[in-house]
Amino acid sequence: MKMTRSRGILAIILQCVIAVSTAMLLFSFIMNFTFASPSYIASRFPSGEVAAQCDEQLTKKYTALSKESGLPIRVFEMVKEDMPTVQSVNASVKGLVEGESVNFYNQNQIDYFYNLCEEYAKGNDLDYNKSDLVATAEKAARIYSETVGVKNADSAVQKMSDLKRRVTFAQLISAVLLVACGVSVVLMYSRKRLGYAKLLTATAGGGLGVLFASGMLYVIKPAQHLDIAPAVFAQCFSEMSKEYFFITALVSVAIIFTSYAIMIQQEIKHERDKDKVKIT
Repeated sequence: MKMTRSRGILAIILQCVIAVSTAMLLFSFIMNFTFASPSYIASRFPSGEVAAQCDEQLTKKYTALSKESGLPIRVFEMVKEDMPTVQSVNASVKGLVEGESVNFYNQNQIDYFYNLCEEYAKGNDLDYNKSDLVATAEKAARIYSETVGVKNADSAVQKMSDLKRRVTFAQLISAVLLVACGVSVVLMYSRKRLGYAKLLTATAGGGLGVLFASGMLYVIKPAQHLDIAPAVFAQCFSEMSKEYFFITALVSVAIIFTSYAIMIQQEIKHERDKDKVKIT
């Protein structure tokens, strides 16, 4: 029985929805286990390398502060022992991913540096002005916060929170549409083999779209445009985004290959069944 024109148009529309839903589900599913997952970010973020770069920057900045204040640099660098940089980096990244802004510039941090400065001054019988030590402690705390913490974190935290909500919503909607439209396409054809073929073709089309999109985004690296500082944090997220797009590309290739493999197997089975009918 030949399909009417209106049913044919409806079938094409359903196939387009299936393709888009496949792409949405694929992107959101992988996103849920990568960028939207605190455990994934924690395991992939190169905290050691970032901490080493932060330590270098701290040394440079505290050297300048040492010359300005007259206090030896070792006074300020005690923070590296009391508050290991790698732990502070991990705290910054964890807060960013979990939607909690971590701020290292606070009164406790200022008091910490003030006590270091005062302890050195008293231990070496130096004449000091309390207001000068307070100003130095504030500068030291700000340097630490700007070097190890994430600047503009509030905006990034909001983006991460929005991302999690959108990923969950996209997964739900795309899964519902995929199932509903997939069943509808199969039922529209009297010969189920053709219905399944249309469904698999649309699924492969969605996978193909994801493959091209992933390739383009892999090159563009949109995460590098995150408005956060220090730049090393944005660079690390950019590299992780490349890994995400590489994974989606690989999965999309697998979906395309599997879809066409199933279609080929169906055609082979169909031809064999036809031959059996002829023989009998």
